[in-house]
Amino acid sequence: MPSIILYHMIGSPPCRTINLLANHLGIKLNPKTISLREGEHLKEEYLRINPQHTVPTIKDGDFILWESRAIAIYLASAYGKDSDLYPEDPKTRAVINRLLFFDNEKLYKGFTDYLFPVMFLGATSFNNEKKEKLVEALNFLETFLSKHNFSAADHLTIADFCLVVSVTSIAVSDIVDLSDYKKINEWLERCRTQIKDFAEVNDKDAEGFRSFVKERVAANLKN
Repeated sequence: MPSIILYHMIGSPPCRTINLLANHLGIKLNPKTISLREGEHLKEEYLRINPQHTVPTIKDGDFILWESRAIAIYLASAYGKDSDLYPEDPKTRAVINRLLFFDNEKLYKGFTDYLFPVMFLGATSFNNEKKEKLVEALNFLETFLSKHNFSAADHLTIADFCLVVSVTSIAVSDIVDLSDYKKINEWLERCRTQIKDFAEVNDKDAEGFRSFVKERVAANLKN
C-alpha cells in the first residue's frame, strides 16, 4: 500500500478524523504539519496543492483531495473495500452520507459556531442561541442512535469516525454537559472498543485540543 501524504494541523478535529480512519484501515500516512498560526496554509507552495487553503488535505500519488468527509469516503472506497465502513448497498450508503452531511451542517457546525467566535474571532462571551443549536444537534444524534448500535448500522461506518471526533471534541471543550445523553455515551464506549487504537490516536490528540481550547477561552472571555 502506498504512503499517502497528509497535510494536517495538530489538534484539528477534522484532521484527527482522517488519522483515526487511516490507522483503522492500516493506511500509512506521511504527515506534513501545516501551521495555520504561522500562515503556512496561505503560502504559494500550499495554495498550489489546495487553493481553498484548508486542512486536512491528502496527496495519494498525483491525486489531491481536501475536506475531511470527502477524504473519509475516498479512503474507505479505495482502501477499505474488504470492510463494512462504506458498504456497496446504496441504501446504507445513503444513510451514511446523510449522517456525514448532518455532522458537517449541524453537529460539527454547531460546535464551531458556538466555540470558535470566542477562540478566534474576538468574542468575549458565548452566544446562548448558538448553544441551543448545538444542543439541538446533540439531541438529534441521541435520537439517531436509538435505532442501531452505531450511527448508520449495527456495525462501524465512516459516519462513526466523523461523528465520534465531533462528540469527543465537544466533550473535551467542556461547553456542554454530555452526561445525560445515554445513547451517545453507550455509542462512545462501543466506538472506543471497536475503533483500532482509539485511545492512542483520538484521545491523545483530543487532550491537546482541550488544552488549546482552555488557553484561548481563558484569554478571551470577560472576567
